[in-house]
Amino acid sequence: MTARAARALPPSAVPEGRRLLAIASAALPEHDPEQVCATAALSGLTAVEWGAGPGQALPLDAPDAAVRRLVEATSGAGLLCCGLSVHDDVVLASPLGVWQRLVAAAASLGAPHLRVYACPPQGTFAEDFALLRERFAALARIAAAHDLRLLIEPAPGTLVPGVVLARDALSGLTPRHAGVVYDPGSLAREGWLDPFLAVDVLGEMLSHVHVKNTAPQRTPEGGWTWQRASLDSGIVHWARVFAALRQARYAGWIVLDHLSSREGDSLRRDLAHLRTHWGEESHGD
Repeated sequence: MTARAARALPPSAVPEGRRLLAIASAALPEHDPEQVCATAALSGLTAVEWGAGPGQALPLDAPDAAVRRLVEATSGAGLLCCGLSVHDDVVLASPLGVWQRLVAAAASLGAPHLRVYACPPQGTFAEDFALLRERFAALARIAAAHDLRLLIEPAPGTLVPGVVLARDALSGLTPRHAGVVYDPGSLAREGWLDPFLAVDVLGEMLSHVHVKNTAPQRTPEGGWTWQRASLDSGIVHWARVFAALRQARYAGWIVLDHLSSREGDSLRRDLAHLRTHWGEESHGD
């Protein structure tokens, strides 16, 4: 992959003691890569988490020109790439060559990891989960060859909806090669644990945090659906989440991966809440 010659800034470029705050390109779906980076820089953020998949900044086949554009947009704005996230749960079964290309793209971007979802259930849980663990182990080996880590993110409707199953899916892998994305906004729908318990369950596998909020809403048919919500009004109590992260001395990335609404000032309000409760500086915690 020729884009490897141009890399984003190294992680050491983040000033010591600063919180690692970033935004996911998926949170700004109507922005092109240059606009994503300009928005992140103007908002005082440190990095962008790029998305790969249908409708994302990077197509799944990761063409060189597309990778190069992301590299140049990121470094040109003085930002880091804090991860490459694959937004497609069915692609997990794709040939390993697809994943080798995605990992190479992540390396070109200077990303520390490649994030994936588990696939939806297909047969019996025992058989599906055994195959899933084998697949994660194979992908972790590909990532390790590029000095990257494989992260899995629990998600509703998949074989890994919660942190316990996420930890179990990575059994046999070390935190050096694999980890888990903690996303309370997704876990609220399926797989919820109190933040202090969830963080403790993950232990050293806690590698990355996504921030958003959601709230259940009754449907006319008597069922439930989930709607976006502001960080201070949704079902996730973010002050408690951040307290659990502080207790665990979490020092990794905090990434705003969805905006609370489509209103023009949503990003400003979300970041204000985030900075109020998480802060800009670590103060050694």
